[in-house]
Amino acid sequence: MKFKSIITATGIMLFLLLIENGAVVCLEPLRKVGYIFNMLINLRIGNAILTLGCSAIFLYFTNFWKLIKIKQPNFFKLCLYIFIIILFLYIISLWRNYSLAPDRYYFVFSNVNWLLIIIYFTYYPIVEEVFFRGVSIEYLIKNKIPTWTIILLTSVLFAIPHIIGYSLMYGFKCPDLVEFFFVAIIFAVVYLRERNLIYCIVMHAVINLLSVAHLL
Repeated sequence: MKFKSIITATGIMLFLLLIENGAVVCLEPLRKVGYIFNMLINLRIGNAILTLGCSAIFLYFTNFWKLIKIKQPNFFKLCLYIFIIILFLYIISLWRNYSLAPDRYYFVFSNVNWLLIIIYFTYYPIVEEVFFRGVSIEYLIKNKIPTWTIILLTSVLFAIPHIIGYSLMYGFKCPDLVEFFFVAIIFAVVYLRERNLIYCIVMHAVINLLSVAHLL
């Protein structure tokens, strides 16, 4: 029963990764024939629209949306968690020996506009936290999976695609591995402690905002 629950939760998280990457694959031919005149902005917008639509349909027909827990956060706790995540990113930036908004983001956001910033500030934090924390962790808790298994499973599945993506674009760097994995652990621990998705969404949004802060 527990093994089946772990497989199901893994499938939920992999579903999001599949449709996110599948949307890019579907839209790429349009870009090549000229229908998408700006690869970065339009591909990201199209990706967001397709992923949101597929995610909404999936959550609705599986009733997994009922697992999502959102309520008014405690302001002081929220500030504390934001401080913790910023402090962690600062320590990682010292290891990298560059700022919180490193040059590696320049290629990704070199043609950025406000709509794209909104997508990175809202779409990714909301969708990824709903699947990786809001639905998957709640499902695992409901099926009495041990806490350490929940943290490890959700953190690994969150970190690996991010690490692979950045490694393909910028080459593998050990700080990236540490950053993505431990950020995911922090998110999982905070969610398990609070059982409120708002904290994770806001922390995720702060990370993404710091990534493009030098462009604002």
